[in-house]
Amino acid sequence: MNNSNKNFLEHKVMTIEVITPVCCSDGVTLNKKEYLYDNKKRKIYLLHKLEFGKYLNGRRWLNNFERYMQGKEHDEMSLYEWLQCMAGHKGVTIEQLGKAVLATVDVQVEIKRNGEGKPVNDMNPTIHLVDGNVYIPGSTIKGMLRTAILFHLIRQKDWEDRRKIYWRQIQSDIKNLYENRRNEYESKKALAQYSNTADKIEKELLSVLKLDTKEAASNDALRGLRCGDATLIEHKQGKKSAGYHTVILKKKDIKDDTVKEGECKMKCVSYR
Repeated sequence: MNNSNKNFLEHKVMTIEVITPVCCSDGVTLNKKEYLYDNKKRKIYLLHKLEFGKYLNGRRWLNNFERYMQGKEHDEMSLYEWLQCMAGHKGVTIEQLGKAVLATVDVQVEIKRNGEGKPVNDMNPTIHLVDGNVYIPGSTIKGMLRTAILFHLIRQKDWEDRRKIYWRQIQSDIKNLYENRRNEYESKKALAQYSNTADKIEKELLSVLKLDTKEAASNDALRGLRCGDATLIEHKQGKKSAGYHTVILKKKDIKDDTVKEGECKMKCVSYR
């Protein structure tokens, strides 16, 4: 394969239909004062903090909100309950919040406290794009494809004997994990053994290129598989997406104040 040829990569644009629950957390944990939960409609509303601040300022509720967040006023209430309390008998509708609502999430389980429908747990929202749609990173999509390919290879007839050997090892690893679940040190060792078994299966099936005896990643048959997760949004169905802007940025990995230079990776970022 000649890397100097600009067309050495084959490109495909794919649409993925999600048929199982998927959660790609953005690493942020929200408590009951940071999202709205409507128990009657069984919906959670994620907030755009800047727009929500503008809404509160327009209603002259910012000082009350500060006291609420500090636990000095109506601390027992959820944010949704606090809003309704501030609005009085008229209440506040989601439509009135407008741009302050970034995304809507259907609640599939019943959230209760002392027999009442009130949020009690912290929640980890999925990653959302600037337009409020759920975002699945390209690395997650690649991992899904990698798992599907591995599953296909494991089930091949010529790998049946190896599959039986590894299955016995996995059963032993799972049993060891269960028996040591209450011992933190031993459970970590058991988990490491389980991960080691999985790594062996991957290397045996996918590290087949034999390009580098020292670096296993260089021998991975899927090393050339790349999955993008973003595209320009200025034009949608021939029209500009009002209020959104897109820039192309170069991605750099920073660890311990050191910038890692290597393969140039570009990211498409949209904002408003």
